[in-house]
Amino acid sequence: MNSPLSYISRFFTEAGNFTGRTSRAEYWYTCLWLTLIIQLPATIITLALGFLNKNETVLGIIGVYYCYYSGIFAVPSIAMFARRMHDSDRSAWHLLWYFTLIGCFPILYWIGFKPGSTGPNRFGADPLTNNLSIQVTEPVVDQRVTRPSDAQTGQIPQPQQGAGNANLLDRLEQISRLRQQGILTDEEFAEQKRIILGA
Repeated sequence: MNSPLSYISRFFTEAGNFTGRTSRAEYWYTCLWLTLIIQLPATIITLALGFLNKNETVLGIIGVYYCYYSGIFAVPSIAMFARRMHDSDRSAWHLLWYFTLIGCFPILYWIGFKPGSTGPNRFGADPLTNNLSIQVTEPVVDQRVTRPSDAQTGQIPQPQQGAGNANLLDRLEQISRLRQQGILTDEEFAEQKRIILGA
């Protein structure tokens, strides 16, 4: 879920990213943050110092500060403007129209007010779409087939190859227990014993 803090964070982390798209909400939250937190206090302090102290040194420091401020936020701002143009499926080169007298008005409209194109466009995915991959966990079905035990069916497991005399004794003990439990009759016990000993 996008939040104002994530928008502001993206403004700095993608300062040099001129690809992809940026939503209107991200643009306006970032502008609001830059205005209220940085630009407005700096302007108030600058005006106060400029009017109260008209020393040329102070005014020079103020001018240097504004140049420094403009330099820091120039590239991230232009990158965000480019991504806003991409959101409406327009090339960032349209930003050059801003330097004309007429072209600045559609640029301001495209950047600040025009909704982005719905769904992905040639510049990337829709920023309003939650792109988090939802992993669907399918229930794990136990593929093992539950079969009745040999004691329940009266079936004697077949000897394994190379099992030896130890396996014969185990099988004889098993059919003996089956006879004691009444699962095998005396005739069936004798038949199974004959099969085992003859194996």
